[in-house]
Amino acid sequence: MSLSQGRPRGERIQQDLAKSLDLLKRNNFRNFTDNISLE
Repeated sequence: MSLSQGRPRGERIQQDLAKSLDLLKRNNFRNFTDNISLE
């Protein structure tokens, strides 16, 4: 039995979304700073 089974499915999806959002923000910020340094 996996640990994730004990938790409601919605909560797990929310965590995955938060993780993806965090990655997106970091990547966007990196792209943003790269663009600034190019100019």
